[in-house]
Amino acid sequence: MLSLSACELDNGDEANFEEFGADGKTYTLSSDAGDLAIKVYSNQNYNIALEDNNGEWVAVAERNLSGDGTLHVEYDFNDGFPRMAKICLTATSANLSDTIYLKQKGVKTPTFKLAKPNICLLYTSDAADD
Repeated sequence: MLSLSACELDNGDEANFEEFGADGKTYTLSSDAGDLAIKVYSNQNYNIALEDNNGEWVAVAERNLSGDGTLHVEYDFNDGFPRMAKICLTATSANLSDTIYLKQKGVKTPTFKLAKPNICLLYTSDAADD
Protein backbone atom coordinates (compact mmCIF):
# COMPACT_ATOMS: atom_id res chain seq x y z
CA MET A 1 0.00 0.00 0.00
CA LEU A 2 1.34 3.41 -0.94
CA SER A 3 0.59 6.43 1.20
CA LEU A 4 1.41 10.02 0.28
CA SER A 5 1.15 13.07 2.46
CA ALA A 6 2.04 16.72 2.07
CA CYS A 7 3.24 19.37 4.47
CA GLU A 8 2.37 23.00 4.45
CA LEU A 9 5.33 25.13 3.39
CA ASP A 10 6.76 27.03 6.37
CA ASN A 11 7.52 30.69 6.01
CA GLY A 12 11.34 30.94 6.06
CA ASP A 13 11.21 34.57 7.26
CA GLU A 14 9.91 33.39 10.62
CA ALA A 15 12.97 31.22 11.31
CA ASN A 16 15.20 32.63 14.04
CA PHE A 17 18.74 32.52 12.67
CA GLU A 18 21.58 33.89 14.79
CA GLU A 19 24.80 34.86 13.07
CA PHE A 20 27.75 35.81 15.26
CA GLY A 21 31.52 35.50 14.92
CA ALA A 22 34.78 37.07 13.85
CA ASP A 23 36.55 36.41 10.56
CA GLY A 24 39.58 34.94 12.36
CA LYS A 25 40.38 33.58 15.81
CA THR A 26 44.12 34.26 16.17
CA TYR A 27 46.16 37.09 14.67
CA THR A 28 49.97 37.18 14.84
CA LEU A 29 51.31 40.73 14.83
CA SER A 30 54.84 41.97 14.13
CA SER A 31 56.78 43.75 16.88
CA ASP A 32 56.19 47.06 15.08
CA ALA A 33 53.29 49.33 15.98
CA GLY A 34 50.31 49.09 13.67
CA ASP A 35 46.60 48.61 13.24
CA LEU A 36 44.37 45.72 12.35
CA ALA A 37 40.84 45.52 10.92
CA ILE A 38 38.88 42.42 11.96
CA LYS A 39 35.65 41.62 10.13
CA VAL A 40 32.78 40.59 12.41
CA TYR A 41 29.64 38.88 11.11
CA SER A 42 26.50 39.36 13.17
CA ASN A 43 22.78 40.01 12.85
CA GLN A 44 22.49 41.47 16.35
CA ASN A 45 24.04 43.94 18.80
CA TYR A 46 27.22 42.96 20.64
CA ASN A 47 29.73 44.29 23.17
CA ILE A 48 33.51 44.28 22.81
CA ALA A 49 35.82 43.82 25.81
CA LEU A 50 39.60 43.79 25.85
CA GLU A 51 41.15 41.34 28.34
CA ASP A 52 44.68 40.26 29.32
CA ASN A 53 46.04 43.59 28.07
CA ASN A 54 48.95 43.98 30.50
CA GLY A 55 50.64 47.32 29.95
CA GLU A 56 47.75 48.51 27.78
CA TRP A 57 49.53 47.92 24.47
CA VAL A 58 46.31 47.28 22.53
CA ALA A 59 43.43 49.70 21.95
CA VAL A 60 40.04 48.85 20.47
CA ALA A 61 38.18 51.74 18.84
CA GLU A 62 34.70 50.29 19.29
CA ARG A 63 33.01 49.04 22.47
CA ASN A 64 29.60 48.23 20.96
CA LEU A 65 28.64 47.31 17.40
CA SER A 66 25.48 46.23 15.65
CA GLY A 67 25.26 43.87 12.69
CA ASP A 68 28.12 43.06 10.35
CA GLY A 69 31.02 45.41 10.92
CA THR A 70 34.73 45.92 11.26
CA LEU A 71 36.54 45.98 14.58
CA HIS A 72 39.50 48.40 14.51
CA VAL A 73 42.49 47.51 16.70
CA GLU A 74 45.66 49.54 17.26
CA TYR A 75 48.78 48.11 18.91
CA ASP A 76 52.05 49.58 20.18
CA PHE A 77 55.66 48.72 19.35
CA ASN A 78 56.94 45.77 21.40
CA ASP A 79 60.55 46.24 22.53
CA GLY A 80 60.29 43.29 24.94
CA PHE A 81 59.26 39.65 24.84
CA PRO A 82 56.27 38.33 22.84
CA ARG A 83 52.89 39.11 24.40
CA MET A 84 49.23 38.29 23.97
CA ALA A 85 45.86 39.99 24.45
CA LYS A 86 42.31 38.72 24.18
CA ILE A 87 39.25 40.43 22.70
CA CYS A 88 35.87 39.07 23.82
CA LEU A 89 32.75 39.65 21.76
CA THR A 90 29.42 39.08 23.54
CA ALA A 91 25.98 39.28 21.96
CA THR A 92 23.60 41.39 24.01
CA SER A 93 20.36 39.56 23.15
CA ALA A 94 21.56 35.95 22.90
CA ASN A 95 23.84 33.64 24.81
CA LEU A 96 26.59 33.88 22.17
CA SER A 97 30.24 34.89 22.47
CA ASP A 98 33.44 34.74 20.47
CA THR A 99 37.09 35.26 21.42
CA ILE A 100 39.88 36.75 19.32
CA TYR A 101 43.53 36.29 20.32
CA LEU A 102 46.23 38.81 19.40
CA LYS A 103 49.80 37.51 19.63
CA GLN A 104 52.49 40.11 19.12
CA LYS A 105 56.09 39.18 18.39
CA GLY A 106 58.75 40.92 20.44
CA VAL A 107 62.22 42.28 19.80
CA LYS A 108 63.52 39.90 22.46
CA THR A 109 63.21 36.17 21.91
CA PRO A 110 62.71 33.95 24.94
CA THR A 111 65.36 31.26 25.32
CA PHE A 112 65.97 28.51 27.81
CA LYS A 113 69.52 28.11 29.10
CA LEU A 114 71.02 26.21 31.99
CA ALA A 115 73.29 28.38 34.13
CA LYS A 116 76.08 25.78 34.30
CA PRO A 117 75.82 22.49 32.52
CA ASN A 118 76.77 19.76 34.97
CA ILE A 119 77.68 16.25 33.98
CA CYS A 120 78.15 13.71 36.69
CA LEU A 121 79.41 10.20 35.91
CA LEU A 122 79.18 7.53 38.54
CA TYR A 123 81.51 4.57 38.28
CA THR A 124 81.76 1.69 40.65
CA SER A 125 84.30 -1.06 40.50
CA ASP A 126 84.54 -4.36 42.29
CA ALA A 127 88.06 -5.11 43.52
CA ALA A 128 87.48 -8.84 42.87
CA ASP A 129 87.06 -8.24 39.13
CA ASP A 130 90.54 -6.74 38.75
